[in-house]
Amino acid sequence: MIRLSIVSTLYRSEPQLEQFHRRVVAAAEQITPDFELVLVDDGSPDESVRVARGLIARDNRVRLVRLSRNYGHFHAIMTGLSHARGELVFLIDSDLEESPEALSAFFERMQQASDHDPIDVVYGVQARRKGRLLERSLGALFYLIFNVLSDLKVPRNVLVARLMTRRYVNALLRHRERELFLLGVMTHVGFRQEPVVVEKSDTAPTTYTLWKKISLTLKSMAAFSDKPLTAIFLLGLGISFVAALGMLFLVITSVISSWHYLVGWPSLTLLISFFSGMMLVSIGTVGFYLGRVFVEVKDRPVIVMQVEGTATTGTSSPDTLTGSAGAPQRAMPETMPDDHVSIVTRFLRVLERKVEVRGVIHVGAHEGQEVDPYLAHGCERIVLVEPNPDACRILRERFGSCREVHVIEAAALDEAGTAALRIHTSRSGSAEPASVLELKRFKEIVPTLETPRTLEVDADRLDMLLKRSGIDGADFQLLNVDVQGAELRVLRGAERTLTSVAAVLVEVHVVELYDGAASEREVDEFLTERGFERADVVYHELYNEHGTFPAWAEALYVRSH
Repeated sequence: MIRLSIVSTLYRSEPQLEQFHRRVVAAAEQITPDFELVLVDDGSPDESVRVARGLIARDNRVRLVRLSRNYGHFHAIMTGLSHARGELVFLIDSDLEESPEALSAFFERMQQASDHDPIDVVYGVQARRKGRLLERSLGALFYLIFNVLSDLKVPRNVLVARLMTRRYVNALLRHRERELFLLGVMTHVGFRQEPVVVEKSDTAPTTYTLWKKISLTLKSMAAFSDKPLTAIFLLGLGISFVAALGMLFLVITSVISSWHYLVGWPSLTLLISFFSGMMLVSIGTVGFYLGRVFVEVKDRPVIVMQVEGTATTGTSSPDTLTGSAGAPQRAMPETMPDDHVSIVTRFLRVLERKVEVRGVIHVGAHEGQEVDPYLAHGCERIVLVEPNPDACRILRERFGSCREVHVIEAAALDEAGTAALRIHTSRSGSAEPASVLELKRFKEIVPTLETPRTLEVDADRLDMLLKRSGIDGADFQLLNVDVQGAELRVLRGAERTLTSVAAVLVEVHVVELYDGAASEREVDEFLTERGFERADVVYHELYNEHGTFPAWAEALYVRSH
């Protein structure tokens, strides 16, 4: 894994980009020679992309991610973080308002933490907010209102610039909101976060208009607080209560004193107030339920945690970046949610500079979630091999009219005949990918998994399945194998295919989740012997009573010659 990633967005950044690159590279080289610079073009209307391409030509540590249009600063940042591969990630804007040299101060502050209480984020704050009196006053008012309405407490005058650990970035990327208030989400993630005072200068005109600032304020309030819904309910309840007391007073005084307040505007006003209040109570009640839906659809992680007392949950110390004395413990590898679309998209980008992928053979296609990124990448031929009849029916319904996709219903293994396909489900009723292997540690770790039925399915070597279907393996550049522990059996039956493909994307197992599953080392040795070398890997976590641990991974291998 790269030791340090620097992430920055581009929007009208042409005048400052060359200087930004020079300064941020110099700052990074003081910490580690092993770093990358990820630039995200957020639909910039100027020549920022041309300048960035010039940087790529001169510096192979620079990577450019281009968005199809302007999606907004916060979404561009999240895109950059999803492409960052470093153990530490330094986030900073490219407009030079925040000094790139702040990286050294952030790193030094992170090093000051003890092993027992590590710092996961060092972020910049302004000692005094820049701008005119009105701008400073509105900024202070925003933080005051937000912190009152929200259960979070966002630091005042906080900046985007920050240095983050890998585990924090992974937790941050689990937030996939469309209406994104990033500073609030960054606070919501938690972990230990420490401020460092940073001077912010005025080197470029702001791209945030007054309307954008007002819009951001309203969206951030809505994203982190349902207190206005509660206020509507309480306001309506209060109005109805006061109106009811007033009507009671009118009735009593009319009966006792024979006053005729019931006739005319007092009674009419109280009735209107009472029913108006009841309408607000009704709206507030609906708002309570809407607020619950609002929270659920955001799909934020319920809990983000760290577990102590096991080596697998440790986070690498910043000392490991500078090679300081002592033998640091092995850092926990990079982990990501088991999102096949995101992972395949990531690996296809890795392959862009190495090989042109026009054809893909995907063994263990399940319901074909990866087909869309294949097509988006420009793949002209996609072969999906899947033994589960139910999954094949879905594949044919989805892609029957797609001329690029061919479905083979069979189990690709290392011998011909039949195979017992085990259909796994959870007690909640959700279906899990089927496997030809029995559950082992997966069943211990996730006791809700069950295997209610087993099917006999046709099986053969992948080379023979392709031949019988009239498919020439030489037309394909990528072999993707995802068969729940039986990956090595698939590869052994694909010797001819392996001589023609340029890359292999394969699921590997760190622990024996399935009985008889090949280990990560065995798969690695098999592919290395056939001329492949690992280009990238993403691990997935499971957890038990001892904490989280990497359980399996998606590994990308590329032919070494």
